[in-house]
Amino acid sequence: MALHQAGDADDRNFVGASFALMFLSRGRQPVWITKLISSNSNVNWNNRPNDIQFLTSYLSDLREQQLNWQAVSLEGAAYRLTQSPIAFLTSDQSIELSPIEQANLKKYLDLGGLLVACPENSSQDFKRSIRKLVKQMYPHRTMEQVSKEHPLRTIHFPLKEIRTGVVWTLNNGLRDLILMPENDWGLTFQSRQSFKPGSDWE
Repeated sequence: MALHQAGDADDRNFVGASFALMFLSRGRQPVWITKLISSNSNVNWNNRPNDIQFLTSYLSDLREQQLNWQAVSLEGAAYRLTQSPIAFLTSDQSIELSPIEQANLKKYLDLGGLLVACPENSSQDFKRSIRKLVKQMYPHRTMEQVSKEHPLRTIHFPLKEIRTGVVWTLNNGLRDLILMPENDWGLTFQSRQSFKPGSDWE
């Protein structure tokens, strides 16, 4: 009986050590993007639950380095947003942020973060709400079209304009704070169209 119990303890120690090693190997992988959760239950923020997951998997293979992503509410502590350089906000509806959410987002952007605001189905309501949000957070700045020479189109490989379409940027004179495409990038990521050889993204 004593030998059996000792064996059980050894098994538990082995499982615990295995879990710890697995956590260390995976838990320290960089979080490159945060998908923002809407606190408004009426807002469709996750119509395409695999968009960022598929994109992250593709970029991990492309870079030969494992990347992570996370989903975080803007109502939570602002420091959680700073764990990744990019935040991704998407919906097919108008986005209305509470004062706390807006303050957290602005703090994130001012600290160096970049928001990618993606209109599902090229939603005009979503685009208008983002422009309204820009005026509230940065009343003296306006969004402008991204040029063909912008690093977004050339930093890794040249991107054709057919699929990416017009992209709008809010720039503070030094860097981009917000990027908003006219097209529905999330649909491309969800369907993995951007990962096929010969696509307009390749």
